[in-house]
Amino acid sequence: SALEHMIQAATQAGFDMITPPEIATLFFNSSYALPSPSSSGFAEQVFTFQANVLKLQLQLERCFSDLAGSSGRPTIVVFDRGLMDGRAFMTDEMWKRGLDGLNRELTGGRPAGSINEEYMLQRYDGVVHLVTAADGAAEHYKYGVVTDDSGNAVYRRETPAEAVDQDRN
Repeated sequence: SALEHMIQAATQAGFDMITPPEIATLFFNSSYALPSPSSSGFAEQVFTFQANVLKLQLQLERCFSDLAGSSGRPTIVVFDRGLMDGRAFMTDEMWKRGLDGLNRELTGGRPAGSINEEYMLQRYDGVVHLVTAADGAAEHYKYGVVTDDSGNAVYRRETPAEAVDQDRN
């Protein structure tokens, strides 16, 4: 996979490379499952799920950045997903509620309201947006409970058409 190549290249160039787990996959691999989209309360359950992904993502980023900084060695930390990713799965109102929740719980001594989109984007030295394989290489797109190309268990709820729609919008 591309990640394996990046790790090998970074290591050969003298860098340590840390690749924390993707939060949604961590939840799904812990036997959590979202209910059917047709079930009552589905939207609120999606919000609760995404709000918790957002909280744990910020905590995970802080922890792994701290670990990398304490190593005394040049270290690259690559997150599969970032704080802004959840926005694709939430309405504007849900997103605002999610940010409000972060600001109540995880400001870390920062002023209230300081965790916003600008703060989120400034946390990263670089962002790479990859287009879904469902758009142009659908035969390589995997969804449901599957194993990725590295042999890791992953879960993707979106059908190929839904993945393309989310990626483009």
